[in-house]
Amino acid sequence: MSFLGLSFLFSDRTRGLLLCVVLPMLLAGCMSDLADPDLAHRELAIYDRVDLMPFFAMIPEKPFTETQQASLKEKYSEHWFRPWGKSLVVPDKSQPSWGISYISETVLYRENKRSVDALFLKKITAEMNLDAFPNADTLAVSVRYTHLKYIPDHGSLFETPDDFPFDVLQVTSVGPGTPLRIWHVSRDGLWVYVSAPFASGWVSVLDIATMTAKDTAWVMSLPMYAVMKDSVVAVSLETQRPVLDLSLGQHYPGVMGQRSQVYVPIRQSGGQARWSVVAVEDAMALQPFGVTWSRQLVAQLAMGVMGEPYGWGGLFFHRDCSALMRDFLAPFGIWLPRNSAAQAKYGGRYESLSMMTNEEKTRAIVGKGRPFLTLLWLKGHVMLYVGSPQGEPMALHNIWGVRVRDRLGQSQKVIIGRTVITDLEPGKSLPGFDLTQSLLSRIEGMTFLGE
Repeated sequence: MSFLGLSFLFSDRTRGLLLCVVLPMLLAGCMSDLADPDLAHRELAIYDRVDLMPFFAMIPEKPFTETQQASLKEKYSEHWFRPWGKSLVVPDKSQPSWGISYISETVLYRENKRSVDALFLKKITAEMNLDAFPNADTLAVSVRYTHLKYIPDHGSLFETPDDFPFDVLQVTSVGPGTPLRIWHVSRDGLWVYVSAPFASGWVSVLDIATMTAKDTAWVMSLPMYAVMKDSVVAVSLETQRPVLDLSLGQHYPGVMGQRSQVYVPIRQSGGQARWSVVAVEDAMALQPFGVTWSRQLVAQLAMGVMGEPYGWGGLFFHRDCSALMRDFLAPFGIWLPRNSAAQAKYGGRYESLSMMTNEEKTRAIVGKGRPFLTLLWLKGHVMLYVGSPQGEPMALHNIWGVRVRDRLGQSQKVIIGRTVITDLEPGKSLPGFDLTQSLLSRIEGMTFLGE
């Protein structure tokens, strides 16, 4: 392993002296091109191995009053249970048909790097049966981790043969216990088009179960418990066997008087939902939903998400930038929509930075941003401002990578591919880095959460 790969083991002074000697030699060996992605990656300034305590010290201790916290929780619950409400309207037919329309008009490639053919389009169009849309109106709930898709198909499609992981069929992932509304059933009965609290799409019928109005009323009457970290093993009280692993950002109806027990839905043979009691060993992994914001809890959540692999649209059930924001803030009752643009617009009070220079943006973010309560948004990406320990704004985000140019001017991607804390110009130390394309240069605004 190189010095840079181990640099986090040295003191600041020792690391600085070694960088003066070693870094020029490393740079000299890679200035000609960036053919070695690992070398480029090692030079990328990322902060998932440093002491995070300076950031945690900047977390506001009590940013919300009890009244504000209660209002946030109520607003979140309204969004979450909306698919089960009477006010939800039938989606326009253009929504379930958008995916097939886009595929028909665009050259896309399947997992085998072959372009989509007419036979595939014909098959999917027939299965969607959109001439009969909508042919259902049924309450439902997800029973396992699953994906919402733009078309009823388990595969992936990419805009170029090498465009992984950006699957254009992926809407988002949903966890178990998510309220759903079924609007349409495919011709073969294996797929349904649903509305979830934060998105709509096609989902496998085997991943959901139907509910009655009585069922939904019962669930909504129970206290909700938020999951405070990933990979929380839930054990069935009936079988005494693990049945599910719970994840940060999810919440489940709780068993009265039992802090470590919640209900999870199970699909019965006829397709109806049955709610079963599960228990978790770590009682602190569950907190009453809308938990009071505290420095300790925010720090705990931040430590837990660091290093998580990037998952475009929830691919492989990992988080992308906007899913990270949603799940990180959900336990506190802070509701965010699904995509980054909607989060910036509807997550709180929005302030535009689009007409500012980089220096002006930096001053605005440092001067006005509230650590861990301010979103920084640019087209296609969103970050959580975490403070400026040394006067330079830093952000928590899950990012795929940054672009640089080689000596021939060709664009290349340096992959980060995980949740990190970085400055707003990650990769600026790389040869060929284009400052005009840095995150800071492209930031268009910031959103003050809860305002």
